[in-house]
This record gives sequence, C-alpha cells and structure tokens, in this order.
Amino acid sequence: GYRYLQPPCNSDYPTNPTCQYPKYPDKSLLPPAGPPKPLPPADCTCGSPWVEQMAAPMMKGDLDVKLIVKDAFHDVSDVRPFHLPHIFDPKPGSACSGPKECLINSTTVTMPIYDLKDQLDTGLWPITASEMRTKFKSRQAIMEAAGLKDVNFTETDGSNTGICQSINQAAYEWALKHASPVALGRFQKYGQKLSFAEDKKSGFGIMGPTWIHDSLTYTPSQDKKTVVVQSHYFTTANKNLGDVPFIQTVGYHYCKLLSPARAMEWIYVDGLKEFYGFKNVTETAIIV
Repeated sequence: GYRYLQPPCNSDYPTNPTCQYPKYPDKSLLPPAGPPKPLPPADCTCGSPWVEQMAAPMMKGDLDVKLIVKDAFHDVSDVRPFHLPHIFDPKPGSACSGPKECLINSTTVTMPIYDLKDQLDTGLWPITASEMRTKFKSRQAIMEAAGLKDVNFTETDGSNTGICQSINQAAYEWALKHASPVALGRFQKYGQKLSFAEDKKSGFGIMGPTWIHDSLTYTPSQDKKTVVVQSHYFTTANKNLGDVPFIQTVGYHYCKLLSPARAMEWIYVDGLKEFYGFKNVTETAIIV
C-alpha cells in the first residue's frame, strides 16, 4: 500500500471493483466530506495486504476458525463518516455453533503515517510508514462470534500486552526472511537489531483515546546495538455479540503496527546508519 507506488483507495467512493469493502457504520457526525479530487485510479490499493493476510489472523490467536478480513485505508479519527472494524458474519447478535464450522467475515481499518520530513525528498529520512494505526475486532469478539462462551476480556485483550507485539515481531521476521542474502549479511554484521517490548496500554484524554497520537516508539539500547520497538494498544470489551448501536464502542483492539516495508527499509538503510553510515567511514576512505 505504499502511496508513491499505487495510491490508496477510498472505500467510501470505490473505484477499484476488486475491493468490495463493506461500509460500517456508514454514519457521519456531520455531512460526509465528499469524494476526493481526483478520485483514486481503478488499480488503487484497497487496503493493507499485511493486515489482511497476516496481522488480522494473528488476532484470533490459536483459535481454529476461518477468518476472512478486508482492510481499508482511512484516517482513524475521521467522523465524516466514521470508519470502524466490524464482524458481518455471523450476524451481530448471533454466533456460530463452534469454531471448526465457523466462517467469520470481518473488516479492519488502517492509517499509514509518514514522516513529514520525507516530503523534503533529501534521501535522509525513511520513506516508508513510521507506523500503521490499525483498528481490529478484538480477540474476545472473534472468539465469541466463533461460539465460545464466557470469554474473559481481561485475558484476551484488556491486559494482553502481547498481541500487537507479536504482530510487529512477525513483520520484522518477514523482512529478515525476504531480504537479499547480501543485504541480510551486511545487516547482521553492522546493523542495529530490532527487539520488541510488550504493548503499552493507552488511556483516555480530553479528546478521547490517546491511542491515536501515542506513537509506535523506537528506543535505542544504551550501547545502540539494539532498538526496542513498542506498540501502544487500546481495547474495549465486547457486548451482546456486537449487536449494539455503533456509538457503543464494543469489541475493539487497536494496535500501532510496524510496517513490513519499514522493517525492510531498516535492514537495507536506516538500521545501518549508526555503525555503517558515513560518519563511520575513515578519513582515508573518504579521500580515496
């Protein structure tokens, strides 16, 4: 979904017939903002393939259930209209008889965040998204939709500080696996390795959940050989199998995600700057 390769679609005004992203809640606080000008091209990117194919399935944990997810790119603070994750099948208020016989159709919402300094086009700053703000249906909501009873929200989501962490770890592992042998060897020798801290829970502020502006953090270790990545998360307990008005925020789990593209850029470029960058080149080497 990189914006300079293929622009993101707008599911409120669909132009790519392959997206088929269902709207929810299809309600607006004020009159809708109206279509973008110009409209995205017919081959625009529907949503994040990483979220659909890897991150969202990890939200269900070890549950043996078939989960089909469609993602769309939107501003996660948008209220013209609202964009929220939703389970469409089984229908809200109902559940499957059990996980193995169950098919869950769900949506997610993702907002890639790019560094403003990239617009300077100097080549000095990362060009990939610094984070992806992604709204998922919660693990509790998925388990209850699959037919499980008495699911403990505190255990599945409320105090679970490992879900976003595990997704981000998977993005890093994906990048390590798909980097070229030369790039991987160089990174293993000179690069700052990434490690992943447990998720930090976001609270409420005057304007609502602080999760929106609680950024994914990158903290170098004291010796600078490792950079610790930490996600913020925000959760709400499920209620009545999701059969409530949309203004009741139930069954959500929000994550700040590491883009696999950012992880790959770290391996090829930014993770090398500390120990393999220009400042570490000897004066002799510069003269030569």
